[in-house]
Amino acid sequence: MDSSLANTKVALLHSGHHHHARVAQLARRLAPETNVIDVDANRLTPNQLAGCDLVLLEAFELDSPSNKHALNRARAGTRAPLVMLTNTRQPDHTIAALEYGADAVITLHNHNDVILAHCQALLRRWRSAGSAAA
Repeated sequence: MDSSLANTKVALLHSGHHHHARVAQLARRLAPETNVIDVDANRLTPNQLAGCDLVLLEAFELDSPSNKHALNRARAGTRAPLVMLTNTRQPDHTIAALEYGADAVITLHNHNDVILAHCQALLRRWRSAGSAAA
């Protein structure tokens, strides 16, 4: 992992019946102390994301109400980059996710290192934009 990303605070929003092991592994590689939040039970509150550097949304059914709700609530709770991780390559799903507030939609068809590099690039840009605004 990029040493400039040490102490990154990541929230993993989980939707669905089973956690995808690969998504959890990716989140731990970014931040060992990832906060996992179950969004199916509508437990997501904006203050849970305060101080997060990156929000990952595990979403394999974009059209589900809980995923749309999670995107809206997450965007209300943080300006941090919000990355939707999915297993679909359908353009209409990607477009919808971006319209609902995701900053990036990345499929799990990519290699883990590519997904991590993408997240790290978003973090670097977000952190540099935040320090420039201060």
